[in-house]
Amino acid sequence: VDEAIAIGRTAIWPRFSISNVGAVAGHNMPFLKDVLARAYWQKGDLESAAAEYRKLTTITPDSQLRYLIHPLYHYRLGRVLEEKGDRGPARTEYRTFLEHWKDADPGHPELADARNRLAAQG
Repeated sequence: VDEAIAIGRTAIWPRFSISNVGAVAGHNMPFLKDVLARAYWQKGDLESAAAEYRKLTTITPDSQLRYLIHPLYHYRLGRVLEEKGDRGPARTEYRTFLEHWKDADPGHPELADARNRLAAQG
């Protein structure tokens, strides 16, 4: 886990032309974006995991990166925030996730889990 964190901290996202469809598609692959956040989460560093997921779910005018935000990042941020005891922000992330995936295949376990977590929190 420590090696993944070290690599993730120093990774440089490549710059490419928006007209390069293959590069754009690769740049938006969700499993590539949250490796550092998941490593922090696995290590138990919830503050750093939440910070990384916030970077992945927030695009501001000052952001250097432009990419699609995968709905699972909201779900995972909700899980991290819930583990930290930040229930209000966790509920917000679960709701955002469920709104984005309202038309998704209902067989995704994250959908049921997010609904159950919201219901349990009241």
